[in-house]
Amino acid sequence: MERSRSDRIAGQTVGTAAMGAVAGAGTSVPIAATSALVGGALGLVFGLPFVPVGLVAGPVLGAAFGAAVITVPAAAIGAAAGAAVGAVNAFNAPSRVVAD
Repeated sequence: MERSRSDRIAGQTVGTAAMGAVAGAGTSVPIAATSALVGGALGLVFGLPFVPVGLVAGPVLGAAFGAAVITVPAAAIGAAAGAAVGAVNAFNAPSRVVAD
């Protein structure tokens, strides 16, 4: 395989993987927001025994964990799908001849 073709395949694979990760994370926002709300409420409940710090740190950590539980897998699935689409698309593209 010529170097310019392999570079194009690699570049398009990485580029579409990034776009897939953004798309996956973006589409999970409504569910992640709900999960963050539930995580924040649970963080508040579990943070109550550690009053003054627990009232602030508990909801913040709970909301962050709740959102991450949804967003990280969605972004990973989106990146995998984007990488697969990009690799197939770039591999099937006709080769170009670079003029000297």
